[in-house]
Amino acid sequence: MDAIVTIDENHNIVLFNAAAEKIFRTAARDAVGRPLDRFVPRRFGDLHRRHIQRFGETGVTMRRMGGEVGLFGLRSDGEEFPIDASISQVAVGGYRFYTVILRDITQRKRAEAEIRKERDTAQRYLDIAGVILVALDSNGKVTLINRKGCELLGYREEEIVGQSWCDRFVPERQRRDTRNVLGQIVVGETQLTEFHENPVLTRSGAERVIAWHNRMLTDENGRIVGTLSSGEDITERERAAEALEQSHRQLRELYAAMHEVREAERTRIARELHDELAQWLTALKMDVSWVAARLPGELKPLVDKTQKMKGVVDTTVAAVRRIAADLRPVMIDDLGLVPAIESLLHDFSQRSGVVVGLEADANDVEFREPLATSLYRMVQEALTNVSRHAAASHVEVSIACAVGDLVVRVRDDGRGIEAGAPRKEKSFGLLGIQERARTLGGTARFYSPPEGGTVVEIVIPLHAYRRGDATT
Repeated sequence: MDAIVTIDENHNIVLFNAAAEKIFRTAARDAVGRPLDRFVPRRFGDLHRRHIQRFGETGVTMRRMGGEVGLFGLRSDGEEFPIDASISQVAVGGYRFYTVILRDITQRKRAEAEIRKERDTAQRYLDIAGVILVALDSNGKVTLINRKGCELLGYREEEIVGQSWCDRFVPERQRRDTRNVLGQIVVGETQLTEFHENPVLTRSGAERVIAWHNRMLTDENGRIVGTLSSGEDITERERAAEALEQSHRQLRELYAAMHEVREAERTRIARELHDELAQWLTALKMDVSWVAARLPGELKPLVDKTQKMKGVVDTTVAAVRRIAADLRPVMIDDLGLVPAIESLLHDFSQRSGVVVGLEADANDVEFREPLATSLYRMVQEALTNVSRHAAASHVEVSIACAVGDLVVRVRDDGRGIEAGAPRKEKSFGLLGIQERARTLGGTARFYSPPEGGTVVEIVIPLHAYRRGDATT
């Protein structure tokens, strides 16, 4: 019940109802006939009198009191309390009376203060958060944004709240799609993507890439009323990742060019060794044989010496041919990749004592460059890894076609390989295999199967290497 207090022109109380007794904590008999000032805080006394006087002069019969200024009452025990009041006037028998209807709003003010406190606390949490926080209503308009979001977008909070997120802060090329998705989410036609990355448009016109984490907002009936999103600016991270990827691409290109140059140099040196040095050594052997044939029998020590010289020349010729083959297996050019790998496996078995096997089923593959040499080098490096680390007794190499890919496997029965071995320091051989495969558009992986040992698996797309394809 509202308190009702009526005063005369002299501001003396003539009516004081039961609710007024309760609010002001005094009986009506102690209030009637007394000045209203006793229930108004002293600092507001003069202002209150002038307010009533001006109201009487307006001729308006009723209006609210206070406006934007808070009103306070004074209880009989001296306690101040906030009130909400309206005033009316009436003339009776030539006398003017003013009636104030008021209510104690102490509880409401306390609740409002508590709400403000909670809101301010929440706002502080929002503002100190290191991420953007944005809430949108069902129409896609911004209902909340924190300081981080304002700083990133370059606007004040009041310039953002109430605006359409899509129209103001989404790049034009993505507005239609974003608007459609939001509309479908609100009506339940699609699910909100919990994580996604999208650019936002700042005041300067620049775009920033944001990684969003989204949640739907629902009312007490479970109806979708909006979305709440937290976002992290990953623009610099994306740029750094792009720069890193570009650097990796350049390194791979440099790696490929380096190997191409090195392979060309190996080919040149190998041919010079094979065609020139080996020929000169052969000629030297013939000269030594010629000299030996003409030495008289009594010069046996010289004859024996020439025989030893012929042995040295033979050994040197064999060494030159072996070095030339290591530099550039001429057999690739003369007979093809598979015979070259057969020869490589034979030499490996002779040197290491490891039993080897080869299974090749890739008749429709044209092993032209750079495919042939790269595959040869990868198998060669895999065998080197076996001899250095595997302690294996058997190695199997297979070359086969599978679903548009060429698959080369080198498998041993040795001690196996640790996970992540190619990334370990000094694992240059395995890294080299990976890089060679990558330059061919393929992949290389290394693993230990359950039965033990190590498998080097190289997969190369075949689209550019099938017979009849002129692509290089």
